[in-house]
Amino acid sequence: MIRPRLSCSIPVRFTGQRTIFRRSKHDIMEIKQSYSDEDLKLIVGALPLDQRQKMEKLLRDKRRNSEFKILLDPKNRKDVPSWKGCRIMFFHNLVPFIGFGFFDNLLMILAGDLIETQIGATMHLSVMACAALGNTISDVCGIGLAGYVEVIALRMGLPVPDLPQAQLNHTRARLSKATGQAMGIIIGCLIGMFPLLFMKN
Repeated sequence: MIRPRLSCSIPVRFTGQRTIFRRSKHDIMEIKQSYSDEDLKLIVGALPLDQRQKMEKLLRDKRRNSEFKILLDPKNRKDVPSWKGCRIMFFHNLVPFIGFGFFDNLLMILAGDLIETQIGATMHLSVMACAALGNTISDVCGIGLAGYVEVIALRMGLPVPDLPQAQLNHTRARLSKATGQAMGIIIGCLIGMFPLLFMKN
């Protein structure tokens, strides 16, 4: 026998001469689309705090399981970026960060060496202090050079990743972006060390 209401006697409306709550899972699945906003407010408002917390946990678990099933379903793989799109994303971030790393290390070495030779001896600054001041100057200059580096990278004709927002938020796309930036910084910093070849000390 199906009871028309829950045992807690929550005051809810009737929709189409049928009660909102049913005992069997099948009946609940049939009428779940008939909940109005007012019905939901009444239901949630009448629940005690502990039962409300249990309901929130159940909803979170159900949402997490549903999202996992959607990702596994081949029909819903549109949000997964293609490897070609990830490759474009990688190189789109690699090239500008080569420029950032190059100028960062170049300016730090030149500024640090200049500070050490001209000011360090007078002010009794250590080598590390001169390097730190050179890094500060390099970072400040990097703020102004960032825009020019991006413009140069765009003028090189690199393809721009044309991915929707859902694919940009995917782990594969974010990993491609982060890897491109990290590799660009490493390559740029290594190239930016070339002034050391011309320094005697």
